[in-house]
Amino acid sequence: MINMQSARADKFEHAFCCPLPNGLHARPASQLANLATRYASEFRLTNERTATVANAKSVLDVVAMDVRCGDGCRMEIFGEDAEPAHAALCEFVTNVLPTCDEPIDIATVERQRVLPPSLRRIIGMYFEGRAICSGIGQGSVIIARSLSLPTELGEESPESMDEARRKVRVAITALRSTLEAQLSAKPVSGEAAILRAHLAIAGDVGLAEFIEARILKNRSAAQAVLEAGRAFAAKLNAAQSGYIRERAVDVEDICLQLLEIIRGESFSAADIHLEGPSVVVADTLTPRQILSLDKRHVSALVLAHGGTTSHAVILARSFSIPTLVGVADARAKLARADEAIVDAQLGLVIPSITPNIKRYYEREQRKLQARSKRLRRFLFKPPTTTDGATIDVAANVSTAEELAQAFLAGADGIGLFRTEMLFMDREAPPTEEEQYSVYLQAARAAGDKPVIIRTFDVGGDKPVPYLDLPQSTSAFTGYRGVRVYPQYRELFRSQLRAVIRATAFGNIQVMAQWSARWTKSGGCGPRSRKFRMSCRSKVSSSIRP
Repeated sequence: MINMQSARADKFEHAFCCPLPNGLHARPASQLANLATRYASEFRLTNERTATVANAKSVLDVVAMDVRCGDGCRMEIFGEDAEPAHAALCEFVTNVLPTCDEPIDIATVERQRVLPPSLRRIIGMYFEGRAICSGIGQGSVIIARSLSLPTELGEESPESMDEARRKVRVAITALRSTLEAQLSAKPVSGEAAILRAHLAIAGDVGLAEFIEARILKNRSAAQAVLEAGRAFAAKLNAAQSGYIRERAVDVEDICLQLLEIIRGESFSAADIHLEGPSVVVADTLTPRQILSLDKRHVSALVLAHGGTTSHAVILARSFSIPTLVGVADARAKLARADEAIVDAQLGLVIPSITPNIKRYYEREQRKLQARSKRLRRFLFKPPTTTDGATIDVAANVSTAEELAQAFLAGADGIGLFRTEMLFMDREAPPTEEEQYSVYLQAARAAGDKPVIIRTFDVGGDKPVPYLDLPQSTSAFTGYRGVRVYPQYRELFRSQLRAVIRATAFGNIQVMAQWSARWTKSGGCGPRSRKFRMSCRSKVSSSIRP
């Protein structure tokens, strides 16, 4: 990171590299905008990779820049309070920005789908999708329309520029009041983060400036908002980052709500009415539609589109709704089905429920419920042996998503975080920043509880296409684990640096695994030998990455 101060007292510059795996998307951009708007000075951000320039007080302008992880950025600050603004920015970039992201869902691995023999014998037609939130749901098929900006507004009454400005001002105030009321109800963390991002978009400086520019060209209030929504959505959809493209839905949703307030009419119903257990099927859903669902009746969601980082999917996870995405032509395929079963364990949606299928899933549901009931009895009891000794019960996890579930289930810590899942099923290894973001989330989710992170154990039965590793017939011996590290020293160092950085935020420990045969005092055959080291106790000097 380079810090530069110009000779002029009213102009300061600060150069840095974007540390966030997802780039400057809505949530970190809104935090940057919140800082910038506290000062009268102008904040001008440049993406050195693309040479694009944006007003840093505008969340949408910053997001539309498509700033990616590792991109060089330069902030210029002009104005009478530029000096304190520059100091605040330096503090933000150093200590806040690296921590205000969520990890890319790089750890979700698509494995070959294998149906249990008992299901394979009885199943008929089914459609495949990607399971985002596990579980089994059954209910009536409800086909939901996706919300989108209207193609045209129809007839409008003539209005002056002042009247157009007043309508926009009233609409923005009303929408922000609604979002603030929803936030004041103290929703779950995932919902709260999305509401805060939408609140920032509704009050965005760039959006307001765009609308004002259109009003100056004699557009009505509604037409100005419509054109603003289309323009910003087009910018976001043009980004190469899938994460950024998914934010276009949020912009369209905010502008659609402004339009509905201005016109006093609904362009497409946001609420999806459910009268009993339901499987909601749609091309895409906005966060507003997810929040409006009666959670008592939502058995499952089936979406044709929507990545793993869309706000709709994040909300579905936070509400533990069994969800499939990527079900091609979902609406057309399920339109004629009266009832469906969504198996978000295997990634299936079954539109034709025969008596045999119904009995199979009734058994599966009973198994899941019985297991959950047995486990709940011990959720908050201290784990002890029959002779009274207290022990720790730690969870083994492979993804960041499993962390929260483990602690909700009462885990005393994470006994093994298998990091190799971050390295598999991709074309290149994860960067240090990608890994740091995941380990940071682990540290924060755990609080004071220990998290033991195992260095990547690839090779053998865990091949990765971008590493030149020999084939092995054994899952327990051969060229894998620590034997790989000398050849890929920089990859190993990168992982250790990411782990060490995360130790500032929690009780992180590191473990490596000897995977080859070893002998000591008679030997242990093919068993593994492990060592553990506390990263909170001079880890940097102990490991020397």
